[in-house]
Amino acid sequence: MRSTFAGLNTMFSGLNANQVSLDTVGHNITNASVDGYSRQNVNLAATKSQTVPTMYGSAEMGTGVNTISVTRARDAFADKAYRKDSSDLNYADTRQTNYDKLEAIYNDSTDTGVQKSINSFWSAWKALASDAGQSTTTTTRQTVVSAGDKLAQNLQSSTAKTQTLISDENTQLELQVKTVNGLTSDILDLNKQITQAESTGAMANDLRDSRDMKVDALSKLVKVSVDQKSDGSYSIVSNGNTLVDAHTRLTLKVTSTPNLDYGVNDDVITIAETGGAYDAGNGEIKGLQDSIAENKGYIDNMAAMGSYLLTTFNDQHKAGYDLNNNKGVNFYGETSDTYKYGSGTTTKTDSLGTTTTLKPIDIINSLTVNTAILATNGTSLIAARASGEGSAGAANATLLGGLLHDTADSASGSLGNTTFAAYYTGVTNKLGSDAQATDNTVTNQEDLLTVSTNWRSSTSGVNWDEELTNMIKFQKGYSSCARCLTTMDEMLDKLINSTGTVGR
Repeated sequence: MRSTFAGLNTMFSGLNANQVSLDTVGHNITNASVDGYSRQNVNLAATKSQTVPTMYGSAEMGTGVNTISVTRARDAFADKAYRKDSSDLNYADTRQTNYDKLEAIYNDSTDTGVQKSINSFWSAWKALASDAGQSTTTTTRQTVVSAGDKLAQNLQSSTAKTQTLISDENTQLELQVKTVNGLTSDILDLNKQITQAESTGAMANDLRDSRDMKVDALSKLVKVSVDQKSDGSYSIVSNGNTLVDAHTRLTLKVTSTPNLDYGVNDDVITIAETGGAYDAGNGEIKGLQDSIAENKGYIDNMAAMGSYLLTTFNDQHKAGYDLNNNKGVNFYGETSDTYKYGSGTTTKTDSLGTTTTLKPIDIINSLTVNTAILATNGTSLIAARASGEGSAGAANATLLGGLLHDTADSASGSLGNTTFAAYYTGVTNKLGSDAQATDNTVTNQEDLLTVSTNWRSSTSGVNWDEELTNMIKFQKGYSSCARCLTTMDEMLDKLINSTGTVGR
């Protein structure tokens, strides 16, 4: 037979279920503006029914409601899409920032750009070619020297600024690697807290939100893939490397070594525990790594131009004759040095016959106007004449000007079958094209991230209308259970205190 007091227990379970639901609604509302918070739901289920005998057999009587769990509203597929889009955007954004800085370095919209100095040097040779035998020759020759020196300085300045950019990005890389290590350490700690808290069967929802926030932050820096274990812990894999495996983690380490080719340091990321190389795969760190590699390419471009001036341009200058009818000397570099280009390398042979292969940064540093030409009366050493010309000849000056603007380098030369001016124009045009393409990529990725963010928010975000509706529902439910409980109490009071008192 069903207990006389069974109804009280039924109503008590209803009061408890509605109270927990109201508490959860309050928790959702108070955290609605908190970043990373996931809306929580109370999962209710009817308790096991009780079999009660009846006149015609038996009936299954309900006994109330159980609060099964409080869980988060979360979509694993939305999380995966968000983290991929976040990695893609931060990679593209890092590359965009790098291009913005490169465009500032190689900005030819001002009078101090490399293109301006190329044009000025070319114009100076043209002026000398038309004025070689006149009384103003000394002034014109000085203009050639000044323009040549300015061109060398601008190439060196652009290179130095690119080196500074690389150094700054190395510093940023080191800071972000420290951030990655901090995030993986936090995720590991949260793994331990979550597994401990959930060992009794409960769901550590707020801890899980904190952990997902850390994973989101990690996805901005590197490529990540998340696998949830049966005990609730996360395994974080980054481009094939398991950075966090439930209750253990790997530590990233940055090793900095001098790069003598470019005059900067190379920062290499390795895994401290194994010594193996680490590739971020995506995100800001990968963007920094790729930007640094590309920036070295711009130093190579400046070195190729410097090599052309030290070899092809010098050779043509030495083929001419100066005001004293002597064979020309190096316009760039020292008179005693001989520069040659072949098989992709530039060499320097000094007065002792020692030949050295010049690294890109060595080429840039060697690019100075010959000290003999810079000396007093040194402008007379400018070899404007060609062989057999008189004092008014300037055929070699015409050829030298042509090397800067009109005459293509040989296919085997450092500029690869293009003119000096066209080579630099090609460098800046490619920079502009790459920067524009990256700007478009950033815009597209921002749109994709907005879509995945909205997708995730539609599941995990707190909806005020929904919560207020639930608040009214659970408030009414609680009041109804309380009213029913009061009615049962009055019935039992009548039964207990009034039974058998009739006729007294």
